Amino acid sequence: MAKIHICFVWHMHQPFYKDLISGEYHLPWTRMHALKDYYGMVKILEEFPNVHQTFNLVPSMMVQIQEYADGTAADPFLRVALKPAEELTDDDKRFLLRYFFQAHPARMIRRYPATASSSIPGKAPARTSTAPASSSTRKPCATSRCSPNSPGSTKSSSATTPR
Repeated sequence: MAKIHICFVWHMHQPFYKDLISGEYHLPWTRMHALKDYYGMVKILEEFPNVHQTFNLVPSMMVQIQEYADGTAADPFLRVALKPAEELTDDDKRFLLRYFFQAHPARMIRRYPATASSSIPGKAPARTSTAPASSSTRKPCATSRCSPNSPGSTKSSSATTPR
């Protein structure tokens, strides 16, 4: 049988979320992906020593990760998450409730066995079907940064969502 050589190249990027005037990051995505995704993608390769991959790390992403690692980065999400509950102001609580529970239950929470039967207030129970929810049952996206085809988005788009 003929051999085939495949090159895996992962382009790891994040926009530069830092406001250069205030010095604060407006969105937490670089920090969150650094904590849950980037390391894991490399770590899993230990299980497959014959698979070789290339990771292209974009400088704007690396600057942000370095600032978080150095403890010099600040973002409103991290600030509220690190604040002791008894010190949360009413504004902190509103921020927390608005932005900290945006995970799509069926796709991001219940997909894991330990949380498959979890009950999340205000959310519909997990569907047994793997088919995407129809657009008529989707809830409005909680932020203005949702793409037209984001889970929960009610914005229309001429692009089709992969099924």
